[in-house]
Amino acid sequence: MIKPVITATTLVTEDGVPIDAVHLPGPTDLAIIIAHGFTLSWQRPRVWRIARQFNLTAGVIAFDFRGHGRSGGLSTLGDLEINDLDVVVAYARELGYQRIAALGFSMGASVVLRHAGLIGGVDAVVSISGPGRWYYRGTERMRRVHYAVEHRIGRFVTRHWLNTRINPDGWQLVPVPPAEAAAKIAPVPLLIVHGDQDPYFPPEHARQLYQAAREPKELWLIPGMGHAETATDNDLIDRIARWLDHALRPPAPRDPAPPPHPPPPPRPPPPPPRRPPPRRPPTRRRPIHRRRPIRRRHPIRHRPIHRRRPIRRRRPIPHTALAPALHALALGLAPRTKPSPPRLARFGWWPTRACLPPRR
Repeated sequence: MIKPVITATTLVTEDGVPIDAVHLPGPTDLAIIIAHGFTLSWQRPRVWRIARQFNLTAGVIAFDFRGHGRSGGLSTLGDLEINDLDVVVAYARELGYQRIAALGFSMGASVVLRHAGLIGGVDAVVSISGPGRWYYRGTERMRRVHYAVEHRIGRFVTRHWLNTRINPDGWQLVPVPPAEAAAKIAPVPLLIVHGDQDPYFPPEHARQLYQAAREPKELWLIPGMGHAETATDNDLIDRIARWLDHALRPPAPRDPAPPPHPPPPPRPPPPPPRRPPPRRPPTRRRPIHRRRPIRRRHPIRHRPIHRRRPIRRRRPIPHTALAPALHALALGLAPRTKPSPPRLARFGWWPTRACLPPRR
């Protein structure tokens, strides 16, 4: 059996900063990228011990952030370091790893959170002893860190004794806080590990990250645990490795369940829709000034009213004209004349013999 060879290489970011990295081949297609904390390097014994322990179950890539170790550039304390992590993720894809997890400690934890939320490209994220917000000065050690970053004498000490070069210009624009970036990680699984005895960041930072993130997520508050690489033992490393293997395991294919009942017969096709009868073409109506007048009809005789003959009324017979005739009739002196025509006998003015009472 050929023992895999550990390889150290130099990667270059998009902004031209050389990044020193080391690759430890593993037995599976899972790669764990280790992002160290502030003032550390992959060559430090505490970081190398963690890398070797993870290498028992997966491939490991460790690297130095800009301004740390043998990498170039100046440290920006979590701002531009996401470019360093991005080029290492691309390097892991180039090596052929199918599943990639980013694991960060302290400052590296804020970098993996911001990278997964703003850039992406990893399959799982693990934050160990990471801050939830910037400018925290609530503990004595964090006040020392701020003094080392903000003062010239502090940067001198970190440069010559801790081999860490800090950008003296600071942040031109405040980067996105880790808690705000954690809200954008989903659906990538997120694991937050924190100790209740952390001398830098109290457990409230872990709760802030957990509340801001969305599912899938987990929070481990380890009793008695301190800060970052120093407090991470082999048992915790093996537990994290098992969580990564379970979170990134592809789901097993499920056998399709047989149908409980035979499928119903197909329904007959619906009948074709009835075609509406052809519509008669609209008749062209005459203009209003050329239309025929409406013929009104009598409500009883059902004849046009304008054809009805005018009713001729009889003129009443004045009493002066009837007086002589009535006087003659009373005396029996009415002249005997020929019977008038039916019309005159019936409608005439002078009474006839037929109309008179019989003679005695």
